[in-house]
Amino acid sequence: YDTFFYVATLPESEANEILSDSQENTQCNWFSPDEALEQFENGKINLPPPTWCILKELSTFTSLSSLIQSCKTGKRDLTPIEPIFVKGNNESQITFPSQNKTLHIFLKDGRVKYNLVTKPSTANL
Repeated sequence: YDTFFYVATLPESEANEILSDSQENTQCNWFSPDEALEQFENGKINLPPPTWCILKELSTFTSLSSLIQSCKTGKRDLTPIEPIFVKGNNESQITFPSQNKTLHIFLKDGRVKYNLVTKPSTANL
């Protein structure tokens, strides 16, 4: 996917002024990355794979300031991710060849679940 995700700070006084467009975004909620992943895990919100993947990455930061600092370095690889989708009977997979990762998509208790698996690099073998 070739999707932009933006990081910005917002004064707390303006946090309630965010509105949905009722088309692409039907509701607006504020979550930390961990809270959003937990809401997804509990079946309370839906997350498409690109959003789920970026939230997993964002959850590795210990603070907003460390995330902002990381963004300012400009060292993040912005090459579009070109996943390969393989549909199976009980589980589908999205493979990210350039990142040695596979996202397993499956149903558990009637809800969509994701499991991201990183394959060891063979570059140093």
